[in-house]
Amino acid sequence: MSQIIHVPAAMLSVSPLNVRTTRNEQADLQLRDDIIARGVLQNLIGMPVPRKKGRYEITGGGRRLAQIHAAIASNDLDADFLVPLLVIADRDDAEEASLAENFQRLNMNPADECIAFRHIIAREKRTPADIAKRFGLTERFVLGRIRLAGLADVVFEALREGEITLDVATAYAATSDTAQQAAVFEDVSRQSYAVHPDTIRRRVLQTGYTPSLWKVRLIARDDYIAAGGRIDADLFSDHSTEILLDRDIVDRLAAARLDEVARDTQEANGFASVRVVEDEREIWSVARHLDVIEGTTPEPTEQAVARQAEIEALLEAYEAREEDPDAEPLTDDEETILEGLREEHSNLDDPAPVLTDEEKSRAIAFIYPAADGKVYLHSRIYAEPLPIATTGEHLETQHDDMTGNDRPYAIGGVIVTQPQAEKSGISQRLASELAIQKTELIALHVANDPHFALDLGIFIMAVRVETFSYSDIPSELRASTPSSSMHDFTSESQAARAWGEIDKSLDRSWTSSKSCTERFDAFCALDQNAKAAWLGWCIARTLRPVDHGGPGSEFLDHLGRSLEIDAAAWWRPTAANFFDRVPKSTTLGAFEQVGGVELKGRYAAAKKADLAAAAEKLFRGDMMIEVETKAAAVAWVPPSMSFAQTIDERADDADEGAVASDGTGASELGAADDHAGHEPAETLAAAA
Repeated sequence: MSQIIHVPAAMLSVSPLNVRTTRNEQADLQLRDDIIARGVLQNLIGMPVPRKKGRYEITGGGRRLAQIHAAIASNDLDADFLVPLLVIADRDDAEEASLAENFQRLNMNPADECIAFRHIIAREKRTPADIAKRFGLTERFVLGRIRLAGLADVVFEALREGEITLDVATAYAATSDTAQQAAVFEDVSRQSYAVHPDTIRRRVLQTGYTPSLWKVRLIARDDYIAAGGRIDADLFSDHSTEILLDRDIVDRLAAARLDEVARDTQEANGFASVRVVEDEREIWSVARHLDVIEGTTPEPTEQAVARQAEIEALLEAYEAREEDPDAEPLTDDEETILEGLREEHSNLDDPAPVLTDEEKSRAIAFIYPAADGKVYLHSRIYAEPLPIATTGEHLETQHDDMTGNDRPYAIGGVIVTQPQAEKSGISQRLASELAIQKTELIALHVANDPHFALDLGIFIMAVRVETFSYSDIPSELRASTPSSSMHDFTSESQAARAWGEIDKSLDRSWTSSKSCTERFDAFCALDQNAKAAWLGWCIARTLRPVDHGGPGSEFLDHLGRSLEIDAAAWWRPTAANFFDRVPKSTTLGAFEQVGGVELKGRYAAAKKADLAAAAEKLFRGDMMIEVETKAAAVAWVPPSMSFAQTIDERADDADEGAVASDGTGASELGAADDHAGHEPAETLAAAA
């Protein structure tokens, strides 16, 4: 019968029969520290060495033996340290025992580790550093497990039962707000697909600001803490992922900083006023009724001309090197220098206009923060329109070439403003969210129709070159994704999920080539379908979300109609994404649209929460109601998500297309069949 004996470590060596051959350096160091602290908790398995009395070859526990020898070599263990050994005489039995010992091992459940560490700290009054040293672990590892022990109950139980992975649990622990953890867990549990840990991390962090947000970059961390701001540090990565929990403090400090920059800019330039906007794109809207002050472009100085010539010579040298296949590629530092030279040359070539004192006395400038945490002065300077002296009975309207909107006009020195559009009852945030989700529908369909994407891409490039029109074309055609002001909103719409599948399906084999020329040749070798998919993807991702009714929204709606997108089939209004966030009157108005005054009257007295729940059910098609009303409800979307023409647009189209110059109807000329040759890809049908 086999028995356990104690043998000096010096008499033991690892047998070639030991099945474990791979090593993990970090884990080995942890094991060594654990053996030094507590000794060998599990015996080794070995067999006698023939003709060498007292010596044994270890078939099970070779890793433990290696760390014992290392500890002896470092004088952390005595040279005669005794090791518990189970002796097996038969060679085949010894090899099988080695395999069984390693194969049958079960790692400890992370949830059990969390509880164990927390109990030791509470019972023995130990610090995380003590625990780390005692078990041969890093203090970061112990702190991470303790953080997981504080997860919301539902999340922790899911980890214990194996319903979620350790990575997912770690994502939930990015915040210590257990209520937020539980809320996100409940929402994620209802999804029919796996949610990536990064998505969960973003969701749980929506209660605070991350350091990547421009507001956080704009302020000093010490000022935030001094104002009483709390920080929720993420133990699983570096300080760049810590969470600033008190949004109101960040907002207040950021607003104060922007006001300070506005005052400094006003004083330094002598402007009448400097206004703050949080997004550069808002300027086109808020300045739509202002005049643009052109100023006077200064004549270039001799120094500027000389510097331009110097920069041009440097640019030619860099560009020649880039085009030379035998030359060394530019380093990152050289790329930065090259970009700086181009920017400096552009500034010298197009200097900022100089304003007169009279122009400065009227000047309205705009500053805005950027994602890099810096505040920028907008290139255009504006002013309030001067009163227009007019006579006669006819009303005259002045047209703003920049925005395409009518400015106020004056009669007898009295400014008369154009009537404002009726407010929709939708908050700015909801309007932006709906704009994002609506644009996703267009992007998805553009990506699935390469022929249409090609037409769209050529058109956008041509119209910008010919007319320099930016506000009417909501696209950033450089195949770059437009920056979003909605940093804390992640769309989970059906179109967003389908877009993810398109992204995964792209043939990226060419990207593994080393040099730019090799990647280009590899890309050219792709078949036409693969390249067409890249074209659709590149064009589609440039589309910029536009609030309903804003500059460019009419063009986006036209794209949606041209692609024959059924918005109702892709997006349905729910309490969470719409009805809970609009006035009760807006929801009742929707009821009236699909079911008339009678249906509206049934719910007129309902509380807002009950009304929102009923609306979600109605517009999802789950309510027992008249067939005609149900059909209208499942086809309804709010104007912000609709691609339908407005009454004015339909009237304009009717006027323009009713009769051609030769009396031929527009339909006979084929005007309504501009995209007859555009066949959507089969993947669109699959995605729907």
